[in-house]
Amino acid sequence: MRIRGRKNLLVVVLLLSVVVGGCGGQAPPDANAINTAIAETQEAQSTATEPAIIPSNTPRSSPTARPATDTPVPTPQPSVDQLWARNYVGSFDSGGVIVEIVRVLVGYKSSMPSFDWDAGNDIITGWAETEVVGELVFRLTNATDRTISIYPDQGTVQIGSEQIELFDYFSTSFGEDVSGDLFPGVTKVGGIWFGVRRSLPADVTQVIFRCDGPSDASSWARVGPDIEIVMDVTTHVWEDIPEEINSYLD
Repeated sequence: MRIRGRKNLLVVVLLLSVVVGGCGGQAPPDANAINTAIAETQEAQSTATEPAIIPSNTPRSSPTARPATDTPVPTPQPSVDQLWARNYVGSFDSGGVIVEIVRVLVGYKSSMPSFDWDAGNDIITGWAETEVVGELVFRLTNATDRTISIYPDQGTVQIGSEQIELFDYFSTSFGEDVSGDLFPGVTKVGGIWFGVRRSLPADVTQVIFRCDGPSDASSWARVGPDIEIVMDVTTHVWEDIPEEINSYLD
């Protein structure tokens, strides 16, 4: 039984006095014993009535909590005013031959120091003096039942008022050879670098690619219209090349 409140404490003291007084000739109890009894009663009362206090900074476990892990830190990239890249920016179906631009990039050579920009100096006129370069990566799929011929690396790129002939940069192509015959059901991925002389990376908002439509490889008859892919690149960001594309280029 717990004793609660000051009134209960007073009752205990009175009862104790009555019992002591009714004991006849027995000696009265020691005053220290009474004081001890009162103190113990007060302690019991305090323990029963005061709630336990839990410090506010005590950590609480959660059944779904997981150990903390390090957050991956991305590799720093140059400012998008210096270098930007966008993936999957446009496609064109010409007679069952699907031409996709899976990557477009524009940037200063100086922002890509790991590239060997001197490799084409002897072949490409003015390549050494070109400060801004572009990159296109194509994915070609022949969804027809015949062999076709197509030459996207002989097409043109328009950036602003500048028309760039990709054939002038044929030595900078990479990946699979996307120029020539493409058998039924075949997919190829390859790209090309080119120079940009009239625009800075920060100023490019649109890139237009054009090339002749595909032809039947045996008869040279056209199987689809000429290709034109307009890429809206107003938003400049850096996107890493997708692994599904990079695996073709290794």
